[in-house]
Amino acid sequence: MGEPIECDHVEWPSRDLHQQTTAGLAYVRFSTGIPTFTDGATHWALTFEGLVTWTDLSIDPPSSAFSQAATQTVPTSSPRQSVAEIVAQTRDAVLFVATEEQCGTAFIVTQDGYAITNEHVIGGARIVRVWDSDGLEYPTVPVVAIDEANDLALLKLSGPSFTHLLFGDSAFEPLGSELVVLGYPLCGSLTVTTGVLSARQIVSGTEFIQTDATVNGGNSGGP
Repeated sequence: MGEPIECDHVEWPSRDLHQQTTAGLAYVRFSTGIPTFTDGATHWALTFEGLVTWTDLSIDPPSSAFSQAATQTVPTSSPRQSVAEIVAQTRDAVLFVATEEQCGTAFIVTQDGYAITNEHVIGGARIVRVWDSDGLEYPTVPVVAIDEANDLALLKLSGPSFTHLLFGDSAFEPLGSELVVLGYPLCGSLTVTTGVLSARQIVSGTEFIQTDATVNGGNSGGP
């Protein structure tokens, strides 16, 4: 959503990070690690409560935003499912995303059509083309907001109701936990691969998950 008009800026002593763009602000609160997008009027935050939305003068989500969260987290007590069951329940929420120069994957996180992908998949585009797993095309999907620091982009599909994914908390998953990866590697059809949580790596203060599941170009942005 827009091109950067100033470099990433870190505020001290809070160490909060923000980047101003031509169409809004991407803001990350250091103490919570919550990425927040805003266009100046509406705000979105990607949290373990799900994607929360609010309109307020404050850049931080109020408590009312969490009570009205558009998605919910997966309970840690949820029973384990087979790979086939996971794919059957989630494939409709996994999208193929394309710009004029590249492609990737996104996944829907709210019933009203908000979707998450990687910012590097968008590559500065304001409008992207999106297909669902059945080949239905959404030719003009707007990029609502971006967060370059966390490599995130927020898209908005138009439609009455969408299958969406629930958020889990990887902190509860021990090493060796089974992982299922869905996406469109090499700009092809929807592909499913499996692996385990091999390791956790902290790079520049951010925790990454390492897995032995097969991932190729085009999987970027996928769940």
